[in-house]
Amino acid sequence: MRAVLLALLATSAAAQSADDVCAVGDARAELDVAGVRAALYDNGQLFWDGGRAEYEVPRGSGKTALFNMPLWVAGVVDGEVRSAGSAYGMAYWPGPLEPGGTTTAARCAALDRIWTVRTADLEAYDRTDTASTDLAEWPVAWGAPFYTDADGDGRQGPSEPTVSLEPGDAGYGSKALGLEAGERPVVFGRQTAWWVMNDAGGTARWTPAPLGLEVRVTAWAPGDPAEPDLLESTFYRFELVNRGPAAIEDAYAGFYVDADLGEFVDDVVHSDSARSMLVFYNSDEFDDGPEGYGSPPPALGVDLLRGGWAAMNVTNGGTLTSHPMTAVEAYRYLRGYWRDGTPMTLGGIGYDPGSQEITRWAYPGDPVAGAYWSAENVDGAGGRDDYRPYATASARLGTLAPGDRATVDVGVLFARGADRLASVEALRRVSDRVQALYEAGALTALVEEPAAPAAAPTLLEPADGFVLSDARARFAWGGLPDATAYRFQVGLDVTFDSLLVDRLTDSTAVTLALEALPINLTEPLHWRVVGERVGVPGPPSAARTFTGYRFGPAFASFEVVANGAGPLDPPDPGAAAFAGFPTPEGLDPTPRQQTTGTRWLVSTGGRGTYEEFEERALRSGELTGLGGEDLEMRFTGESVALRRFQDGAAVPVPFELWATGLDSPDDPSDDVRLIPVLNDRDLDGTFNLSTPDSPLSSSTDDPETDWVYWYLPADPSPGEAGYLAFATGGPDGGVDVDELGEELLARTTLVGWNLGSAPPYPAALPEPGTVFRIVVSDPLPVAWDEPPVEARLSLEAWPNPARDHVEVAFGLEAAGAVRLRVVDVLGREVATLVDVPRAAGEHRVGLDASRLAAGVYVVVLEAGGERVTRTMTVAR
Repeated sequence: MRAVLLALLATSAAAQSADDVCAVGDARAELDVAGVRAALYDNGQLFWDGGRAEYEVPRGSGKTALFNMPLWVAGVVDGEVRSAGSAYGMAYWPGPLEPGGTTTAARCAALDRIWTVRTADLEAYDRTDTASTDLAEWPVAWGAPFYTDADGDGRQGPSEPTVSLEPGDAGYGSKALGLEAGERPVVFGRQTAWWVMNDAGGTARWTPAPLGLEVRVTAWAPGDPAEPDLLESTFYRFELVNRGPAAIEDAYAGFYVDADLGEFVDDVVHSDSARSMLVFYNSDEFDDGPEGYGSPPPALGVDLLRGGWAAMNVTNGGTLTSHPMTAVEAYRYLRGYWRDGTPMTLGGIGYDPGSQEITRWAYPGDPVAGAYWSAENVDGAGGRDDYRPYATASARLGTLAPGDRATVDVGVLFARGADRLASVEALRRVSDRVQALYEAGALTALVEEPAAPAAAPTLLEPADGFVLSDARARFAWGGLPDATAYRFQVGLDVTFDSLLVDRLTDSTAVTLALEALPINLTEPLHWRVVGERVGVPGPPSAARTFTGYRFGPAFASFEVVANGAGPLDPPDPGAAAFAGFPTPEGLDPTPRQQTTGTRWLVSTGGRGTYEEFEERALRSGELTGLGGEDLEMRFTGESVALRRFQDGAAVPVPFELWATGLDSPDDPSDDVRLIPVLNDRDLDGTFNLSTPDSPLSSSTDDPETDWVYWYLPADPSPGEAGYLAFATGGPDGGVDVDELGEELLARTTLVGWNLGSAPPYPAALPEPGTVFRIVVSDPLPVAWDEPPVEARLSLEAWPNPARDHVEVAFGLEAAGAVRLRVVDVLGREVATLVDVPRAAGEHRVGLDASRLAAGVYVVVLEAGGERVTRTMTVAR
């Protein structure tokens, strides 16, 4: 799903028209004073700029709740619908506009910046007369709000008005903030960021001409200890100024929200029309995967603080309810209509041209009450919704004459209750409190920097010199009365300049998994704890040392070693080599795999590549929990599986799971029967093909099964005793969940390759007698030596061969200019995917291969003076 969406970005963020005046902005800043770390960009995208999403909440948890939230504006100019914004492309340029709606490359480049000031900066200046860079350079010349602190109390009073310069005002374009004269930036909460951007600095995305819009943005985090429910919320003010020569009539503004609430595949949406708030929450009680929030799952709100008009759900895949591609379509979404002009209607997915039950609010029914039309009851009879984590929320602006302005204020709220629906209720309480503060003018009040914890935590366990050789260990410390959170840190040395672990928690203990540490590192590590009070750190504890002995096994092969006719010698491939899975001789499954000629592939739910299998099926991307055990899924019997993440019911599955020891497939003496845990995606009580298609390929004829999780029994002795204690040891011979042990592998699925686009399929499951084997390589430790030097550039493309969409991933050791292109066998360039600077790290872009003729192509990556290539085949 995400791969398809990123295809929309393939050219918009990578290539720039020769007609563009300005370069795409690359300024970045963060809100990070309390319970959120939110990345900000000056190109119209919030929290995402083409790489990894960066709206982390709780701060320090590594969990992100929002992927993207770009600003959309649309209206009618001279009888023509125009728009600003896009779903996944950069659609605004840095800096303000002149009256008439023009700008220059020099102005855009000079103002490609986000200024951030916090109350700690103001307090430090008052104490020392030393200003932070952003405080000293607060851009009052370009409209950033400021005031004169006439009474010197450090707060803006009623008699100290806000000043924002406009074109034609004295000092516009040249004035500096007069700190010595008492001038101060207007700071909301404890931290405020400000920037200005426009829609006329480059080629418009969906529209024949720009609106001529200047957008002044203020982002802030309250961070007020007196408002604990708001510590994990952030707020944004978009001041929209029509600098164009003509009126923008019947204008609307809003946001396209891709809310990846932890693991995005199980998100659902609700629009709370009474609060003008989009609500995203989990469809079940466990948000699984390494990116998931676990249990209980939280809820996220995008709350329009005034003027809410409509909220639309958006589907995926090029339908009449999917992302707009023109200004007219974007305008329709903002007004509450689908791409073809059909109004949204109650029920189903909201698209029913024959219905008269017209609404502007998607899924407005109360999910807590199971009301119709909600994701809990889409049909009036209790039917559940499928997963739809994309939506728009909009406000009506009216007509903006040249020079007129409108303001859109929005909050991103976060709450967590005792379960998924209690989280929705908690979010409503946060929204009501926010609205009350907003209407009273208190939401934008300056908040003084809280005092730091006075003391350092005292470390309790483990003792200095501890050896972590088990799968995990508990680290604990004494609590502080004035700390609201603690930062647990593990460093390579006692300076903690190189952190391996930096985890924020409100507890006084953490469990550190061995898998969080580098492989084969035998030198001592250092750990400490820092107390925080609402984001303000106190003194660190004394440091202690420990050693974590962690060795690095790896998957060696995915195989099918038997089918309905008996053993297969040699084994047939059991996964997709084209997606990177290791298989016998690097081959893909053949018709020999099943006597029926069908083929089945081990994969991971909601994903396709081997890299994603390692990340999600292993949760951490490492194999240390397996301890070198080969695994088998045997369709030679039945097991009792636990629907742990749904209702806790026991359901039968037509296979057994086994750990078969290391490289001993013919020795049953060391085999351990495992416990299956089932994520029953269609809630029908059976293990079956439950989703229409797997992301393993770009076609639509490869359905995948429900998700299977492999667990050790509490008694992991060889044989079946541990499994049987689980399966029959409970009341009345039922399951005993206390006999459930450690998870070995998560969310694995089987994909029926080319089985068809809809049931009935030629085969419901692999035939009886089939045995899938996952072979793990030797996990014995190797001698510690200098870590290998990683390649400066990495490049992969999948699926390969491809039909429609191709995902291209590339890695950079250092930031710099990047050129990523596709050429044919004659060296002719057929697509440019990236031609702008990129940060160090991993990046992904999409390629629409449906536009290419069948044949062989070469993907070329050039950066840092180096060049790497990958061959790619397009099949039809």
